[in-house]
Amino acid sequence: QSSFRAPSGDIILLVQHCILTALVLAESIRIRQSDASLN
Repeated sequence: QSSFRAPSGDIILLVQHCILTALVLAESIRIRQSDASLN
């Protein structure tokens, strides 16, 4: 796979998508933890 070269635009979109997904997951986990601590 080292010979595969993706356009820089695709790489940027992939990175942004991964970051957004990680942020959403972290936020949902934080909300779940705060709800558990409240209860």
